[in-house]
Amino acid sequence: MKRQAGGMYNVMFLLAVIGGGALLAMVIAPIYMNEAKATKIVSQTAKSPQNYELSQFELRKGLQRRWDVDDVKHLKVNDVKIKKSKNGKALAYKYEVREHLFANWDLVLTFDKEYPMVRGGG
Repeated sequence: MKRQAGGMYNVMFLLAVIGGGALLAMVIAPIYMNEAKATKIVSQTAKSPQNYELSQFELRKGLQRRWDVDDVKHLKVNDVKIKKSKNGKALAYKYEVREHLFANWDLVLTFDKEYPMVRGGG
């Protein structure tokens, strides 16, 4: 009767795949949770009609207060720009997050969002 050989390699490969997936999840999850906070703040600011006529400085000052309360990381308030077009204004940001995985491997995630601002009714 022959004994089975090489079964341990399959188990080790499976554990490596599961471990790699877990490592990616642990690195990516906080970044996307942070992006969700930033998205919520910027979109709510853009939807608020009283913010339409504010200067970039005043908008950033208000955003900074909310950044501090919600502990937003990676995206800086100065990265949020007011874009003007024929359709009105929009709040936009573009940034990238670089996180070290292991050895010389880094994970780079880029975010590029734009939210149209709601004009006041006056």
